[in-house]
Amino acid sequence: MKLKSLILLMLLTALTNCLAMMPQEGLVINGDGRGGGDVVYCRPDLSSSRYAGLYTLDYLLTRESDFDENSDEFFKFTNDSKAAMNIALSIASQLEGISPKASLSLQSFLRLTGNGSWVNNENRGDIFRVWIPTARLRDYKDEDFINDLPANCYGDDGTMNISQMILREDVNSNILYHYNKKLFTELKGSPLQMSYLLIHEWLRDYTVHAAVIRRVTHFLHSSEFFEAPPYKSVTAIKRMGIYFDRDLTSVPAVQLMDFDTGVGCSGECGYLDVRIKVRNVDFHKSVTIYYSQNGGPWSELPASYIRQLSHGYEEWAVETNFGASGHSIEFAVKYSVGGQIYWDNNYYKNYRGVFRYPNE
Repeated sequence: MKLKSLILLMLLTALTNCLAMMPQEGLVINGDGRGGGDVVYCRPDLSSSRYAGLYTLDYLLTRESDFDENSDEFFKFTNDSKAAMNIALSIASQLEGISPKASLSLQSFLRLTGNGSWVNNENRGDIFRVWIPTARLRDYKDEDFINDLPANCYGDDGTMNISQMILREDVNSNILYHYNKKLFTELKGSPLQMSYLLIHEWLRDYTVHAAVIRRVTHFLHSSEFFEAPPYKSVTAIKRMGIYFDRDLTSVPAVQLMDFDTGVGCSGECGYLDVRIKVRNVDFHKSVTIYYSQNGGPWSELPASYIRQLSHGYEEWAVETNFGASGHSIEFAVKYSVGGQIYWDNNYYKNYRGVFRYPNE
């Protein structure tokens, strides 16, 4: 009798462990590959750059100079507390001649910005949005970029003074925006920066690619966007990687969620962390990345299954280290399933990253 009880206890324990390891449905943080807005603090140092204070990462990474405003900047700095919403609404108005659907989508997004009520929440579309304030957010490594920040935007230890402002959480047809209340309030004092942040978050409805979002966010704030004929803006935005009138339910079979490059092994090696989203077409599948270091020969690395995502998708990942001989990397994602091969090659441009070795 004791043996039977012991066996039953062992079976129940094993079952409990298996259930704990199984992917959970319903609640998926960044489950569709959507991270959040990042902000950077730059300490005052006129010898390094003109920037001092809090800025969005998108804004700093699209500067042509560390000491002058971009020549195509349409909006100027202002302390008007209502200006941020006015800037974003101006973009929505200009979008009417390009994509009425996108214009209405942005207007709806802006109406709900900051609305943390689950009851009195206007929902004119299929997406229910709620903003949830929090004291602090865990950093979600979703920032991928090649160009660097001004020197005064780094700390004494050489790390970026970067903070997570918003984390987007997709739960079925609901979108929850967890935001750092203190930083959010501070950024309201810089309307242009707040507008960059809001447009960045809205564009995550259309793509998960941080670099694409960054390019389009900058373009939507530029003189070129407001002064060019609508048909030229449509073409430009498509070339940057956004298709406003595409059916948002038509998601590619494979899509890069995010990637990160950096230095590991106590400064002796470069690491690559790639997160990939694939449609679960069949149990038998192959997910890999093709990569080249320093423009050299191409090699292949297999990805590993991470977890089940919402709406029939899975997350896969490649995490690897490279020797110090490789200073740059270029790669594309390959997904083989059901006799078909699907690629995410960043619209034929591939993805690129760099390793920053401190002693070289």
